[in-house]
Amino acid sequence: MDQVALDRLVGGDRQVEDVYPLSPLQQGMLFHALAEPDSGMYVEQIHWRLDGALDADGFQAAWRSAAGRHPVLRTEFVWEGVPRPLQIVRTDVSVPYEYLDVSDMAADDREAHMARLLEQDRVEGFDFGSAPLMKVRVLRTDESQYHLVWSFHHVLLD
Repeated sequence: MDQVALDRLVGGDRQVEDVYPLSPLQQGMLFHALAEPDSGMYVEQIHWRLDGALDADGFQAAWRSAAGRHPVLRTEFVWEGVPRPLQIVRTDVSVPYEYLDVSDMAADDREAHMARLLEQDRVEGFDFGSAPLMKVRVLRTDESQYHLVWSFHHVLLD
């Protein structure tokens, strides 16, 4: 891609680290996800239970650091107005991070609430044109127990 094409693609935005094409598998995933945006198709969720003390601010900083070190976590996509879909790696992103204290809920209510949040994240999906295509939720369920949910789009990570 020459400078003129890059300028047309990103305009005056200089927060771009790299631009490259999608793999054929990524193109297929993007196509299907765009065709059925509310399906939750290809939204992956990893759910961990963490026991012990947790520094929530430090944990959030660790996710910011991980995004800074791994370009795939700063990637967005462009597919309109280009000959073929492209990945754009941003120089910096803000990782969506939510900390919820649900420890005062009854156990059954807490489980139902967590299930609703996970489903909401799957259905909402991601804006492919705006990095990052991931979000992190930490739910405090007890004095020293937390649940971490990392939701991301499969087009990023296989």
